[in-house]
Amino acid sequence: MKKRRFSDIQRFTSIIIVLVLIIYVGLRFFWGDLSFLHNLYEPFGISSSYLKDYIDPSFDYIVTMDTLVKDNRNLKKQLNKSNLSLQNYQEVIQENIRLKKLLNVKKIDTYSQKVGNIIGKSPDIWHQEIIANLGQKDGVTENTIFVNALGLIGRAKSVTDDSSVIQLITDNSNWVSCQNNRSRAIGMLKVEDNKRGKLSYLINKSDFKQNDLIVTSGLGGIYPKGIPVGNVNKVIKKQGDDIPEIDISLLSDFDHIEEVIALIKNKSEINQVPKSEELPVVNQEKKDSPIDEK
Repeated sequence: MKKRRFSDIQRFTSIIIVLVLIIYVGLRFFWGDLSFLHNLYEPFGISSSYLKDYIDPSFDYIVTMDTLVKDNRNLKKQLNKSNLSLQNYQEVIQENIRLKKLLNVKKIDTYSQKVGNIIGKSPDIWHQEIIANLGQKDGVTENTIFVNALGLIGRAKSVTDDSSVIQLITDNSNWVSCQNNRSRAIGMLKVEDNKRGKLSYLINKSDFKQNDLIVTSGLGGIYPKGIPVGNVNKVIKKQGDDIPEIDISLLSDFDHIEEVIALIKNKSEINQVPKSEELPVVNQEKKDSPIDEK
């Protein structure tokens, strides 16, 4: 019984203290003057000045923390906006650099240029294709050639009014007739991955050296002559074999293509018949060699 009475007294005392604090807080915020409460607190041995000195710092701390939390949220929002603006700014700078490089692309006679962006890629690993936002309304037709600031990219495989599917030269079905820009030696480029390829179907004693620039030959009637493709990485000569193996490093980064240039044939050139010297020379002894670019 004594324990129960003692616990009841503790509970009652706690309730009284809580009620006093509630009344104090309410009156402090609504009236502010607590002098008339002095007589009320005296029976409990508590002065109003003591309560004020004891409780005020706690409430000031709570108010300060709430303000800090709100300020922290606002600062985080401002920081996120600043980071987003910085990223957009950096993207604009990078795009500006890439577009300036495109402006330096050498113009090819009988072709005009249209700059476009890549808006899609082939979802499978079997086809090396990308989609550009250039279509028939821009003058793009099937087999229109696409380049970037570094060199040859590929050709239009299919075209709609607003877009075109570009078959990259890295696609397994693609062969490109190329020549050494220095020695003029000709070979067929077969790309092995997005970075390298090999020249095949060379003639005896073909002259190739490391770092030679490889460009399109113009043979085959698809790719114009003189578009950069890659550099000679290695010249491998086997003993007793006059025909070397030519390892090519591609100039373009096919993993990170963002802008392309479509080479649009001028109308005056579309119906012209190719000159006889531009036709491919076919070696009749090699029936399995590609006659022209697919």
